[in-house]
Amino acid sequence: MKLEDLYPYWPAAHEELVDKLRYIDDAAWEAAPLGPGFGSIRLLVQRYINFERHWMIEIVQGRKAEAVTASMLHGREDYISEFKSVRAATDHYLAALPSDALRSVRTAPADPVINEIERNVPLSWILWRLMEEELMTFGQIRALVDYSKPRMQR
Repeated sequence: MKLEDLYPYWPAAHEELVDKLRYIDDAAWEAAPLGPGFGSIRLLVQRYINFERHWMIEIVQGRKAEAVTASMLHGREDYISEFKSVRAATDHYLAALPSDALRSVRTAPADPVINEIERNVPLSWILWRLMEEELMTFGQIRALVDYSKPRMQR
């Protein structure tokens, strides 16, 4: 199974976002263009990396995932590399699954002690949630890039 099986444009949107991240100037990468409390583009990327790691590693695979922190990544290329790496790990995991695995149910959070039936979701829901979050992150970054032209490289 591949992400294209769920939504054919998702991989292309991911690559477009990676390309967009490479063209943002250093000041905008670290700035909070919408003001205090909104965070920087770097923080948006870090938040998404941790979001996908949490859902794919902890919830889907039932393993412990260490959160990625700013001290682990040094510069934009490290963030982009980790962003691509987490997606490659997701792709690798999904490639081994049959297409009917989309209906397999996962416990969210992956803790059988507090398992409640309403917290169990199928793998397809998790993947749709990841896609939704990545596209929202992409939209936020595009808005920041498009509305901050003086600070961005073209």
